[in-house]
Amino acid sequence: MSFEHALQKCVDFWSKIAPASENPSASLLHPDDVKFLTPRLKRHFSDTSTAISYLRDRVKKSKLHFMVPPEPYSGDLRQAKVIVVQINPKLSELAFTRRLAPSYMAAWRRTLGQDFNVNESFPFEPLNPTATNIAYGGFTWWHGKFRRFVNDVCSSEAELHRRPDYLDTLSRVSRTLAAVDLVPYFSGSKPSLKALSNLPSVQQSVQLVKALIADGRKVLVATAHAEWKGVLGDAHENALFIKTVRTIRAGSTSDIGTHLAESLADGLQDPSLRAQQRGT
Repeated sequence: MSFEHALQKCVDFWSKIAPASENPSASLLHPDDVKFLTPRLKRHFSDTSTAISYLRDRVKKSKLHFMVPPEPYSGDLRQAKVIVVQINPKLSELAFTRRLAPSYMAAWRRTLGQDFNVNESFPFEPLNPTATNIAYGGFTWWHGKFRRFVNDVCSSEAELHRRPDYLDTLSRVSRTLAAVDLVPYFSGSKPSLKALSNLPSVQQSVQLVKALIADGRKVLVATAHAEWKGVLGDAHENALFIKTVRTIRAGSTSDIGTHLAESLADGLQDPSLRAQQRGT
């Protein structure tokens, strides 16, 4: 399956939950996944709708929450050169309030539809330093991983007598980066992948990552190596497995196995990317 075909299938698939997202109290469990929910599988999901009830819930934190907007992927997948793949988004108390922030939900729908402008400054929304993202999104987590890298790039540009700009560099990283989660739904801890592997949403993620690998992208598996190898089959041989997601925090001069740093540096040094960013 070609990358464009796989991406369009994902966009079409996730467009089915767009109407429900307009209602803050509606379930955001994908309708195709609902059809697969046997009584046994339902035990892996929680209908907890508020942060208070989540914190008071005595059930396993590995349960998936379908009241929080799912995140199957982030960033501009057509443009990104580096794809970080993980298991699923981590739940926090603030995640339950995201549906009440119109700007957050607008960015979420734009990402699901891969509806980006050519000169989009921050297509990887978790690195977009808006007030909404800092309050509700994943900015704090993702920025913490890349802060040293961005500082290294700024320092390198200063040595070349260029005027370093932190926000400009962060924007260029956002253009180079994307992420895909195997399971799109949030949970407080790692969910049961064996039980969830046949969900249509999970299969969409698997096919998308396979297509990205075949398209020659740098696919970095950050967590659950054994599980990703199992679902990717032979394709996993062309992915890069890093020890822990914390290695993303290393700067461009640090020992990161060099794969991530080199790939990001290549993207940042792309002349066409610089021309787009500077409007020249």
